[in-house]
Amino acid sequence: MTGRLSQKWFDAIANGTKTVEGRMEGNKTWQVGDKVIFSCDDQHLTVEITYVRPYSTIADMVAAEGAVHLTPGHTPEESEDIYARIYAPCKDGKKRIVAYGLRLITK
Repeated sequence: MTGRLSQKWFDAIANGTKTVEGRMEGNKTWQVGDKVIFSCDDQHLTVEITYVRPYSTIADMVAAEGAVHLTPGHTPEESEDIYARIYAPCKDGKKRIVAYGLRLITK
């Protein structure tokens, strides 16, 4: 299992501040216990999926999971905007978004 991240979010997972990753339903089908290798350029880290929680909208996900865990250093409103730029269909509920709990295994 693999996933790509921008440098900012890769670093946040590596330093332990980002503990939840949101993905549009259908893009990834990770399950609890899966090991996922995230990459950014030539860097890689491995996480274990600790939970899978689907939400109807991005706002629902941010409210339940917390911006501090999804987008460290950003307000809930900024977190919603960040995810909406990536996953526009999830903003208004046309597609569901899934929150994946992350536990860092290796950097």
